[in-house]
Amino acid sequence: MILERVALDHLDKARVQKRAVAAERSLRDVVAGSSGQLDAFLATRDPSPSTQAERNEQFLLRAEAVDKLPAEWRDVVIARDFVGIPLADIAAEMGKTERAVAGVLHRARQRLRELLTDSRETSHDAPEHDQL
Repeated sequence: MILERVALDHLDKARVQKRAVAAERSLRDVVAGSSGQLDAFLATRDPSPSTQAERNEQFLLRAEAVDKLPAEWRDVVIARDFVGIPLADIAAEMGKTERAVAGVLHRARQRLRELLTDSRETSHDAPEHDQL
């Protein structure tokens, strides 16, 4: 999954920067658990093909929007919203105050809303194909 790979890349960057090995292992466990939670969120009992297609499309739109964020914003959103790392831990990892990270998270979420709104408007404006 795209977000899992991004989160794992984030962990690899932390390792290169000589972060605590124990923290990396615990974060890697969190990532592994979060991908299971994401899979469970995306998959319900016997979803119809159209429901499954819609969920896949929504997931891809969100992943593309996250990918368009500046690197720092993207890292904070993935760590907090997808992996579930507490704000205090993210702040400590980044060497910033919780308030500064909360501001980054707020701006990132605001930008994501804009990107997702734009993508919805674009998809509604697209011409529909004639059926045969």
